[in-house]
Amino acid sequence: MIRRGELRFAAGALASILWDMWNQARALLLPALVSSSLLGAAGCAARTLDDEGVGDAGGDVGGSSDAWSEQPIEPGDGEGGRAHGMTWSVLAVDEGVGAALVGCGVSCDPYVGDTKCNKKLPVLCLRTTGAPNPGIETDYYHGWARGEVALTEPVRGDALRSVDDADRLCREQLGEGFGMAEFHDGGGGWNWWAHGAPDGERRFWVWIDDQPRGNCF
Repeated sequence: MIRRGELRFAAGALASILWDMWNQARALLLPALVSSSLLGAAGCAARTLDDEGVGDAGGDVGGSSDAWSEQPIEPGDGEGGRAHGMTWSVLAVDEGVGAALVGCGVSCDPYVGDTKCNKKLPVLCLRTTGAPNPGIETDYYHGWARGEVALTEPVRGDALRSVDDADRLCREQLGEGFGMAEFHDGGGGWNWWAHGAPDGERRFWVWIDDQPRGNCF
């Protein structure tokens, strides 16, 4: 039979053993936890600095924006003080029918713009000809614009004070019937197909008619 005193002794010994085990584990784990916390904090700080360096540094979209413009980074001075405008790019080309898919991709912002308006980029222009769909599969997000597209020479976004200015530039450089391409020209939005083969290596200005803050003008 176990006496009460022996039971108290055994309980005390067990508690002492457990306490020693806890102290040993804490001694082993604490430095690792501290190191991990410091590394985590340093990583967060590095990511924060990286984000600050990239996020608004000239409206980077899918790569370095310095390749698109010789202009210094400064606030846009377009009408209404717009600092950013929306840009698109060529997403796909169907050489068999001579058509290109232009659109937002994953990089544009039609609501507040994605690229500083002091950047020099081509304007995407569309001439609506009523051309029938040559057999391309379409939907709301990949419509057919019933015409042909082409690009102007690069121009600062804030040099275009209105869509009329942009339309005029399109006509002067590309011919009658051309006007600045609009977000919904394909009948839906975000992307659309048209005849033509714009330069697939650059982004270009496109406007949107129902989001004033998405344009440089």
